[in-house]
Amino acid sequence: GGYPGGWPAKPSLPVAGSFDLSFGFTGDLTARLGGANGTIYGRVEAGSYLVQTTQDLRPLINPGQRIVVGGFVGIVNDTADFGCSQPAADKQWPCTLPLTEFHPTGTHGEAGELFGS
Repeated sequence: GGYPGGWPAKPSLPVAGSFDLSFGFTGDLTARLGGANGTIYGRVEAGSYLVQTTQDLRPLINPGQRIVVGGFVGIVNDTADFGCSQPAADKQWPCTLPLTEFHPTGTHGEAGELFGS
């Protein structure tokens, strides 16, 4: 007999090794999004939760991650969709990234570098 998933009834060898585990780690938020491939810029209006970006961030960050937008540390919303519109209505800012909270000051129309952990 075996266990669901095909495990044998008797383990043949003990498992050995080690790993690190961390709870609540948010990183130092200094990793420039885009890295060697080029800086990704973002802008957001004061009181908005929707950041406009120059590139698609889906390959780089996940919902629930923290990012820095215009000096504000925001969390990527885990229930709202983010991505790029095709064709883009605004060619310079084709992509969007929803935050969980409204940005308090916005980026004042300026494009700023985006940072994550």
